[in-house]
Amino acid sequence: MPTITVGADEDDSSIRHVAVDGEIDLLRSDELRARLAEASDGGGSVVIVDLARCLFIDSRGLSTLLNAARRLTRSGGALAVVCPNPTPYRVFEVTKTRDTLNVATTDAEARGMALTWRERLRGADVREATWAEGG
Repeated sequence: MPTITVGADEDDSSIRHVAVDGEIDLLRSDELRARLAEASDGGGSVVIVDLARCLFIDSRGLSTLLNAARRLTRSGGALAVVCPNPTPYRVFEVTKTRDTLNVATTDAEARGMALTWRERLRGADVREATWAEGG
């Protein structure tokens, strides 16, 4: 039976992993949304979605990922997707969401993209605070 699991990173407690085994479609997108919400439990969280064992993703699944990425960005966090499988990877290419969702083919690359994105957001917060103070 297809599963979606959430786990913590061994090296960094602010990074959570959501692993999908099977398909992300209309029937599974609510479960994915719940697991992504569970994984992004704090400000500045980084969520790595592992689609290495995902066989298919539809527009509802894609929308779920985009909404999660937006929520994480608003809280100062980031989302990245590991997708070595060419079938679901093609969905990100066709919809031009590969950069928006930080889609990578390896866990290390996705992790680096997410951490870089989070650091950019933190830099932007510092610049905005300085500008608001008149500096």
